[in-house]
Amino acid sequence: MNFRDHTFSWRLSPKNREESDTIRNIIDFFKFYSHPEYVAGGLFFKYPEFFNIRFHHPDYLFAIRPSVCTDVKINYHTQGYPAYVRNADGSGAPAPAEIELTLSFKETEIVTKNSLNPPAS
Repeated sequence: MNFRDHTFSWRLSPKNREESDTIRNIIDFFKFYSHPEYVAGGLFFKYPEFFNIRFHHPDYLFAIRPSVCTDVKINYHTQGYPAYVRNADGSGAPAPAEIELTLSFKETEIVTKNSLNPPAS
């Protein structure tokens, strides 16, 4: 038996500078919390944070056990070429016009029959 893997992908298209900043903060959050940190003077690693992932409408979906983020992939040029936007007045640093964010997670608990509901007969 193996720990299950789950991958989720979003295409994010900011409409303004505030949304670009929010997307950058989301990316920074996942990059930071998907990595371990040194403890005991650099002799050991402390595990990355756990994520409890839930679906908004779970009735016909599956439950995900506590997981760690194992991969963060960011594509800043989803159109196949670099495209950037600036503020309406031309000020500010250019921000990507569209970003694809892909996150991979690995569950930290094995799913067994004991943790599932039996099928309806």
